[in-house]
Amino acid sequence: MAGMLTLPLLCLSLLGMPVTAQQDGAPQAQFDTPAILEDVIVTGRRRGDTGLTPELELGLEEIHAIGAYDVGEVVARLADTLSPDRPPIIIVNGRRIVNASDFLRFPPDALVRVEALPPEAASLFGGEPAQRVVNIVMQPRFKSRDAQLAATFPTGGGTSGLRGDLRQSEIQDDNTLQFGAQAARTTALWSDERPGYRFDHPDAPLRTLAPFTRDIAANFSTTRPVGDWSASLSMMGSQREARATVPVRDGRINPIEQSSRSLTAMGGMTGEARGWNVRAALNALTIQSEQGGLNPLSSDYRSLVADMAADRRSAVLPAGPLRISLSSRHEFARSVSFVEESRFTRSTQDHDVRASLAVPLLNSRRPGATNPGDASLALGARARADGESYAVDDGYNAALVWTPSRGIRLNARWSTATDSPSARQRLDPTIQGPTRVLFDFRTGRAADVATLLGGNPDLRPQNSTDAAIGLFLGPFTSWRIGGGSTLSRTETTDGIASLPGITPEVEAAFPERFVRDANGGLIRVDLRPVNMRLSRHQALASTLNLSIPLNQTPGRTDSIQLGLRHSLQLSNALVIREGFIEMDRLAGDSGGQSRHQLALTIDSRLGKWGFNGSMQWRSGSRTRRNAGHDGPDDLIVDPMATVDLRLSYLLTRSVPSEGSAPGRRDDIGLDLTIDNLFDSRPGARLGDGRIAPGYGRHDRDPIGRSIVLMVTRRF
Repeated sequence: MAGMLTLPLLCLSLLGMPVTAQQDGAPQAQFDTPAILEDVIVTGRRRGDTGLTPELELGLEEIHAIGAYDVGEVVARLADTLSPDRPPIIIVNGRRIVNASDFLRFPPDALVRVEALPPEAASLFGGEPAQRVVNIVMQPRFKSRDAQLAATFPTGGGTSGLRGDLRQSEIQDDNTLQFGAQAARTTALWSDERPGYRFDHPDAPLRTLAPFTRDIAANFSTTRPVGDWSASLSMMGSQREARATVPVRDGRINPIEQSSRSLTAMGGMTGEARGWNVRAALNALTIQSEQGGLNPLSSDYRSLVADMAADRRSAVLPAGPLRISLSSRHEFARSVSFVEESRFTRSTQDHDVRASLAVPLLNSRRPGATNPGDASLALGARARADGESYAVDDGYNAALVWTPSRGIRLNARWSTATDSPSARQRLDPTIQGPTRVLFDFRTGRAADVATLLGGNPDLRPQNSTDAAIGLFLGPFTSWRIGGGSTLSRTETTDGIASLPGITPEVEAAFPERFVRDANGGLIRVDLRPVNMRLSRHQALASTLNLSIPLNQTPGRTDSIQLGLRHSLQLSNALVIREGFIEMDRLAGDSGGQSRHQLALTIDSRLGKWGFNGSMQWRSGSRTRRNAGHDGPDDLIVDPMATVDLRLSYLLTRSVPSEGSAPGRRDDIGLDLTIDNLFDSRPGARLGDGRIAPGYGRHDRDPIGRSIVLMVTRRF
């Protein structure tokens, strides 16, 4: 009762009025003299607050500077800055929901902010220690109708693309609605439309260097309160068509047509039961695909997935409450394929159960605490059963985070797990993939090679162990300067991957994956996933981020954001198959690997103008013809950098209402994007200095530099 009276008593006191309060069993108190409080500051938790200090946060200005069309682009930009190798866990308004991806189609000005949470957040929200958690905080009320039209064409000509998007989005507290439609079309690029290609390959028949594609998609999602719970429903359908040509064994070029149709439906509930935050969802997927021309086939893939998760705060320790997370996932999948007059039916079941415990160790914010900062420990375990063999895979993980002072965070993680192949890795139909120009070490020539893609029913479970230690500093100053480094080591047995390279050692290990003609020329490579006997990898990843505010004038949201990411491979060893020696991939065995990768991003907004840029650079690499030593027939790939730029301008600019997010509103925006500004192409030479076959200007990247003109309108 006293707690309920606190706020009205404070309000009346601030107004200078006498206040009378009556409590059960307490005498009535009369205040003859008003209590006057000066410099009173009332604070509360921000909307969507998780209780964790973000490692990187994008506010209204930073979100607007990215110039994204939807929330998904903002999340991708943030995730790519911090952890591009793993998809992040996405939470909405500070909590895990049934299908966070429903919110990725909303416009960016429906956001309040986006947060990249520290590594310990993964265990709090039911993820693995290596995953990052991105918290998207949405406006409590929002409504818009948006349209986008974009045209793409390379500066070399010969092909073009057109895509359009329509959507409607609404948020009204706990009620949301989002639906839209998308369409895209790209014309084929033929070899005679690239004179340079005809010069490098005078005897090659007419063929497509890039396929014709046509895509149509539509989506719908909604959330509604049902009592104290929240119900969600989403559906998405898509259709894709592609036409291209591929080489066949006799040297001729044959046309190939592919089409696929998919439909996804998901329904779920989120709420609280007996102190547990509970989520339950059912997801159905169907994919129908057909291939005509070469190797005609058709397939029908269907899956049903049931997800359940619950978490709660438990016993309170001196440093804070424990947090328990439980989840389970049950998948049933079936694939039916028709090849010529034969029918192939395969099915699989997968049952996954996980549990995690977050334990606070130190809490410097506790009254009277003398702890050296804050610390927490996360422990997790999982069990996974294959519904066919009922073999049980297990996994365990742990993560320790210590924040000795504000702006300094150290973390360490360890995990070990056995993972069976996913249903798609096993059941996807075998289809004809795109033609690739490959350098064939066996003949010393380049060849147009057909590829096979799809699933592999013979895959075995993989076993992996991962460990990492990291340091993060910041954010500091008004520029929000922050960055960190993570040293990681991963070892995998029977790892599931595609072929590491097209070398004599790889062909000797998997001869069934290579098809050659009567003259020994390579004509087809099977790129479906296989098991690699053993791989070990060590790397050091570093990031640096800052945000520079440029204008604090009301109605202006000017800023510049810079992000820098560097990855250094310290070692990369591989044993392809049982009985083969360990190979050093950084030295060039079994397919070369770049030791360094660097990425730089710039996002800025100056009034009506916006500028976005990105640079990707990788160091050169060597692929040895014979493992263990360098030779004159090795393939040495040059370093390469690409630069993408986007310039945007608001043809009209509405004035935001007080407290609202910056963004398009009723604006008309015009964007000019130049992908691969300097028209960079992969280049290579042989170990003795000769120009490497298959690395002509149009062999590896026939498109090169391209220009995108885009118009965006809210109506």
